[in-house]
Amino acid sequence: MFPAADLLNSVPAIAVLAAVCTGALCDVRGFRLPNWLTFPLVITGVAWQLWSAGLPGMAWSLAGIVVAAAPLLYVHLRGGMGAGDVKLMAGVGAWMGAWFSLHVLVIAGIVGGLPGLLRILTPHQPLRSADRVNDESEECSDESGDAIERALRTPAGRRRLVPFGLMIAVGVCLNLMIPGLQQLAILN
Repeated sequence: MFPAADLLNSVPAIAVLAAVCTGALCDVRGFRLPNWLTFPLVITGVAWQLWSAGLPGMAWSLAGIVVAAAPLLYVHLRGGMGAGDVKLMAGVGAWMGAWFSLHVLVIAGIVGGLPGLLRILTPHQPLRSADRVNDESEECSDESGDAIERALRTPAGRRRLVPFGLMIAVGVCLNLMIPGLQQLAILN
């Protein structure tokens, strides 16, 4: 039997773990992190911290949102990832705070970079000329459109995308499940 205090202390980890695993499945299946998942995660994280620790907890939660979302927001605004990734990380920050979120970002960045590195290092088939023409014509015809949305329209474009929600889930899981990970010198 868990004492009540232990159970209450576990609520943030359980909430975040459930959300990021659900998000990872959604992202892998359809390259989408739905608002029905991300917005409630952010709101309940702030509410939980306010309820459990008062105004200092709420401030801690808001700081976590800023630290978690700001780097990804920059990448999103430059067309490098979807807004769902930003909102999912904001939810992690709301529940778990800035320090935990920084560790998740480092792990997710390393894990997320591995598919790209493998793609560069391993020989792969070049795009067929028809795919190349379709990609170029879509890129030229809709300069103001979202690059990710354009990539989702073609099989070749989809192969270039990395579901970063999965990387966030890996970062959260490793952070929660490996004791002492946050004390590693590389992350401090």
